[in-house]
Amino acid sequence: RGTELHVCPYEVTRLSLARSTIVVTTYHYLLDENSRSILLPTDTPLTKVVAVIDEAHNIRDFVSGSSTIKLSLSDIESCIEDARSLFLPHICSAMSQIGQRASKFCSENDHWLINKRSFVTAITGDRSKEWLSDLVFQLSTNSGVAWYSVATNKNLPTSIIKTSNFLNALLVSLDSEDIVLSKSESTLFLVDTNPAKRFSTATEGLRSLVLLSATINPSGLFLQSIGLDQSSTMVHSAVTDYKFRVRTVVDTAVTTRFKMRTADMYSSIAQRIAAVCNSVSGGIGVFFPSYAVLEPTRNHLASQMERDATLRARRTVLV
Repeated sequence: RGTELHVCPYEVTRLSLARSTIVVTTYHYLLDENSRSILLPTDTPLTKVVAVIDEAHNIRDFVSGSSTIKLSLSDIESCIEDARSLFLPHICSAMSQIGQRASKFCSENDHWLINKRSFVTAITGDRSKEWLSDLVFQLSTNSGVAWYSVATNKNLPTSIIKTSNFLNALLVSLDSEDIVLSKSESTLFLVDTNPAKRFSTATEGLRSLVLLSATINPSGLFLQSIGLDQSSTMVHSAVTDYKFRVRTVVDTAVTTRFKMRTADMYSSIAQRIAAVCNSVSGGIGVFFPSYAVLEPTRNHLASQMERDATLRARRTVLV
């Protein structure tokens, strides 16, 4: 559809959300605050929304990771250079001072956990916090100028935007105990230590929330870690009396090693695939290490299928 309209497929998909009943997407569009409005516009009644989250055991790591903001000392240096190339002398000068002070502060503090207010005091020097707030505002508004750099064939200085986002998040989180400031040798991190609160806020008001996962254990601890009330959350465990019989066979006569990839080897692999197909019931999925192995093997398998009616009738998927 995107090809027909000469429009980016993402835009076609996004516009179709308004008239869609079921949407299959990634975690970001539900759990990330900045992307949520794309999936759920402000006029969408949440009481009509049922969210089904697969691979739910990854939720805590996802929320924590998506809310972590980092800024390296090299990012600050890039911001200074980009500000200079865009003829923004005030920003260039201010960021040079901040970069020097941040580097000095990090080298003088061995502990990985940093007091946020102490860090702000260190990078502002004898200036007030309001000076830093004004600088963040200038960074955010001047980031729009960055788009004009395209016309001058310069790289888009995302470093200005990145630095602005980090400093803004730092100032906003000064009174928050959940957001901590940490450092490595050359990088600063703003980390949300309470992803449960963020997840609860993102899913609050939904008609229903269904979490699917085969590896959540123990379920009570998991629910607590993402801020769900154990007493009001229904937990269903799938129990079956069916006993699976799984047989593992390793065939050492064939290999996909690069030096051993020959027409004869591909033919041998195809013969073994055909033997498996003729020995078991149900569909068959065959997984290859690369297209370079898949394509010639498929050609040999196709030749065998022409000679074998039983094999021809089987549903075989090569991946």
